[in-house]
Amino acid sequence: MIAHLERLRSGRSVELPIYDMIANSRKAETIQVHPHLFIIVEGIFVLTLPEILECLDFKIYVTTPDDLRMKRRITRDSKDKLRTKASVIQEWQANVMPTHKELVEPGVAVADLVVSGESAVEEVVARILGGFMPISLPDPL
Repeated sequence: MIAHLERLRSGRSVELPIYDMIANSRKAETIQVHPHLFIIVEGIFVLTLPEILECLDFKIYVTTPDDLRMKRRITRDSKDKLRTKASVIQEWQANVMPTHKELVEPGVAVADLVVSGESAVEEVVARILGGFMPISLPDPL
């Protein structure tokens, strides 16, 4: 990921892997991503690695109550990973919550902006845009 971010920041395109949720592995095909003024990097561990943090200009942490995150995970994993509710809950208790508390939750301290995962999308977008506006955009050619 770091190499991809560095390439994009230097104006070069990258080939990003595509993840197969059912097989729990990367697919053979990739998706080409071109450099842009704004590059959005998402993932639950993005704010945990200093090497990645160095590549980010603006960091957003989305906070969502544990019960809502678990409900969303059950819905996603039941559909996308074909897992039972019981297996999702067992994984949640054994792995997800301890990892979240240890590694993910501390990311709030390095975020430039904290938004609610319960809010309407329009409200979150307005808060995000307000977090770094006004911004000086390059003059059009």
